[in-house]
Amino acid sequence: THTFLVNRRGETLLHPQLRPASDLNDDPIFPDIRELEQTFDVQGGKFLPEGFNDVRDLIENRQPGFVFVPNAKRVTPQGDRQAGITIYSEPATYYIERIPDSDLLFGLVVPEKDVHFEFPDVPPPSREYFAHYMRMYNQQHRYDVRDLNLHITTSATTNFTAPAYYVAKYADLDVTFTGDESQYYPGLFLSWNHATFKLGPISHCDAFRYMTHINDPEIFDETELYMRAENATELYQKMFPNATTVDDCPDGIYELGVRADVRLLQQLEDIWVSKKDALFEKGIIWSYIGTSTGVSIFFPGHRLPHPYDPRTRPWYHQAFDLRNRALPVVVTTPYLDISGSGKIITIATAIFQSNANNTTKQSCLTYIDCCEATDDCKRSCYNKDGPCTGSQSNCFCSSKNIHSVAAIDIAYNAFHELVNDITPVCTESDSTRCFVIDSTALLVYDKDIYNAPEGSTRLYERVSLARRDGSIMRRLIERGLFSPVEHLDFQGECLSTEPFDRVSVKGLSEGLPPRYADIYDKFPGPQPRHHFTFNCVNDVLTYEVNPSALPEGNVISGTSSTSPCLASQEFKVTNVPGTNMYLIVAYNREQHTTAMPFSCHIYNRALESGAFQLVNGSCSTEETDDATTLKDQGLCPVLNDIPPLACVFNGADISSPSTILVVEVSGLTLAMTGNWRLLLFGFLSNCARLGLPPTMDLDHLDDAALVKYRSAAAIVNEAMQNVVANSIGGADIFTLCSEADAFIQKKLDASKIEGEVALIPTCIGPNECVGYNCPIQPGIYILEPGDVLKITMGCHIDGHIAVHGHTHVVGVLDSPITGRPADVVVATHLAAEAVHRLLKPGIQSASITHMIETVASYFNCKPVKSNYICSMRRFVLEADKLALNAKSDDRPPEFVVEEGDVYNIDIMLSTGAGSVKEKGTRPTVFQRDLSTQFQLRSIAARTVYAKITEKYPSMPFSIRDFDLKDQLGLKSCLDHKLLIPYAVKYEQHGEIVAQIKFTAIVLSTGTVRLCSHPPPYVRTLHEISSAELLELLESSAINEGPESAFPVNCKNHYVVQ
Repeated sequence: THTFLVNRRGETLLHPQLRPASDLNDDPIFPDIRELEQTFDVQGGKFLPEGFNDVRDLIENRQPGFVFVPNAKRVTPQGDRQAGITIYSEPATYYIERIPDSDLLFGLVVPEKDVHFEFPDVPPPSREYFAHYMRMYNQQHRYDVRDLNLHITTSATTNFTAPAYYVAKYADLDVTFTGDESQYYPGLFLSWNHATFKLGPISHCDAFRYMTHINDPEIFDETELYMRAENATELYQKMFPNATTVDDCPDGIYELGVRADVRLLQQLEDIWVSKKDALFEKGIIWSYIGTSTGVSIFFPGHRLPHPYDPRTRPWYHQAFDLRNRALPVVVTTPYLDISGSGKIITIATAIFQSNANNTTKQSCLTYIDCCEATDDCKRSCYNKDGPCTGSQSNCFCSSKNIHSVAAIDIAYNAFHELVNDITPVCTESDSTRCFVIDSTALLVYDKDIYNAPEGSTRLYERVSLARRDGSIMRRLIERGLFSPVEHLDFQGECLSTEPFDRVSVKGLSEGLPPRYADIYDKFPGPQPRHHFTFNCVNDVLTYEVNPSALPEGNVISGTSSTSPCLASQEFKVTNVPGTNMYLIVAYNREQHTTAMPFSCHIYNRALESGAFQLVNGSCSTEETDDATTLKDQGLCPVLNDIPPLACVFNGADISSPSTILVVEVSGLTLAMTGNWRLLLFGFLSNCARLGLPPTMDLDHLDDAALVKYRSAAAIVNEAMQNVVANSIGGADIFTLCSEADAFIQKKLDASKIEGEVALIPTCIGPNECVGYNCPIQPGIYILEPGDVLKITMGCHIDGHIAVHGHTHVVGVLDSPITGRPADVVVATHLAAEAVHRLLKPGIQSASITHMIETVASYFNCKPVKSNYICSMRRFVLEADKLALNAKSDDRPPEFVVEEGDVYNIDIMLSTGAGSVKEKGTRPTVFQRDLSTQFQLRSIAARTVYAKITEKYPSMPFSIRDFDLKDQLGLKSCLDHKLLIPYAVKYEQHGEIVAQIKFTAIVLSTGTVRLCSHPPPYVRTLHEISSAELLELLESSAINEGPESAFPVNCKNHYVVQ
């Protein structure tokens, strides 16, 4: 089975044929899923198999479902990406599912043969199980385990806690240090008395937990406990009583089949230990098995890098490959050992599941008898002792499912000498030269490989026959033994610096033993040599063998004509029975003698396999009429149109200490003094990256923009009417906020205006409570008659923001509200009306603050000191122009109102001193701080931040709908300043605060107020005595709310008759 991740355009982000995300270079190309799951038929002009077109339709329509494809394209790697792939067909079912709240779809491909994959039974525990990464850890977890009476035992000691337990365990392994002078094990810690097992990330139900908690003692202890447990499910429930298990992870920690595989494989330990001297004498360095569940076991016991997964290794790929899987023996090409043992080859064999159905068992002599009519040999021939090669009895064909791959590593020099002993003709004469190649025409044996330094991997890893002798390669292609296979690697890797040789072969880290190679540990070694890789499109050329062209026991003979490399030669080719190897003996070789054989080099390179960069591209190149380009096939990567990003300032915030910040960009100078800090929110980085100057074009108030503002305002105006109507005694603030947000979201989703939409959470602050009070659970506050509510909400359509705030008194029907609540309500409404009429081009911001304070004084009220009016821009809720409700020593810079400005008019007055403070109410409304970047480590934090980035890129949001895991991840985001919390604050108890908020647009015809609601029925005895202010209030104004906020005769309103 395999999975993939695509977007609705079919661009593939994750797929077995693509690089893992951790290996991608800059600007990766994400190819169309058809390039990976189909093949283009040039003659027919269509993609095959055609059944996948139905899968493509599901992806384009973002529709979940499943499709059975009888001839699905299947791909198995032949090694790493440059080693090529094998393509074949088999029945498979594609399952497609949407990923919520994203444009992505998840695909699962299940071959028909894997629908009934059988896992072996779990054998009883019979021995000690030694995990390869044993280390000393802290004590605390050991005590926790001991308290549960879960003691880890060893054959030497029992009931020990750390560190005594680990000392005993380590001693029982009998670990020895080989020293730096060891021929095959330089600088390694080994156990010659025990094999060690390794569980890959895929073996764990929670692979992320395993990868990110390498030093946590739980990982090691769980492994030891679970491998010995009689009933793993009961153990899991005892250790984690509040956790639940799922069907594909019944043990709670490890995937299906993992415990069975460990116990099965560990029984090989006795065989390996008993034969260790004989193995070493034959040059066998490592003996091991890797399973399809990610389990591997090694002898001698040693440590491997933490993310090691046997299924990703070249030896596993080659044994798993369709052309090789049925062969009793598969030999890899030489490579540098990951554990530091130098130049080696691997001899491997695939271990199949047996055919448990006795009624369908098929007798056989060799694997050839199990091949199908199509010549595809997907099954092995075996008996209880292993693969059958013709001389065994009671042999049967296996199933098609591979359980594991068994392998041994041999020092290349020992293998080379073994071939020389078997074929002495290869060393008898200088005019004779032998090659051993595999089924992809790569060299397994050659004298130049023998002479190559171990650090010069490019001289012996994945070297093709064509590089050594292009004339023989040409003849084998002509005879039909090999045929070229090409495919494009859109995520190829190219090197812009010269390749260099290793100065050491001690493990993965250059110059270091493998115990330091774990990338999750601190790197203590020297700085590695610099090299620069980049993403490129590669044409990968490989060769595949046609076994029918050379049946076992037959020989191909030939003569090479004159070439730039050789004057003449003769050769013979035969296969090595039961293996993937072919022996070539070239004799009577007469070479040209030249000091600079350029022609010979070109002659050989013309047929060499490997990955080659397409320098001139493949999508824009003009071809001849009879050639089909990638562009003709529709396989060129899509170049997506990226809309211009708004290069604008996104708000300001208060911070300390006192600073002066001057920013000058493209002639625009901004200075912030006192305790005010300008938050650029990614403005400079966006502009610099795109090469754009700061621009106001995106905020141009044309007719289309005004339509979007008015459409957003109409939604919040209607929502406000609903909330006010439902704000009665006994109502729950949680319910009111939830229903209002649901109503706004429904209206936004139904909007026919193109562009992004989002709401600003509805908040309701009763009485002295101000700010962003948005409960995330019911029952926190139930309304009572007489409560004075500050209701705020908002939304945007394509970045055009409408905000609305209103003060409502619960229970006002026939008789008016009087006293201090009436005073502050009337004062706030009149201040809003005054600011609306005052807001004209040329007005100084100080005049706005003065007007608010003046109106408040007539009603013996105070403006809330921390509240302010601010300009807005597209997608920007708080821009660069700010005016406080009350004068302050730490005030923002003065500004002048200009035509085209859009403002968030937010006025908040109090019957008290106007000083509000936090009192411990946890914030539930947040906004991304785009000026801060940090690489989160916690999985929960990364998950919730990705969700926030996707759904709430620039606007405030409530965590009401976040689940518990999301809320846990918020703490890390807050700790690293990635989110701005919107606080809930309070005036002194017993005081009343009122608030009015609306969007105002300054136009040449006047300032338009988009949001309003009639004030509650109140009566105040206070009166405005200023004739100038009364004249301003009685002047006309453009109010596009559902009803005018005040009658024309405003005096008759605030003194109710």
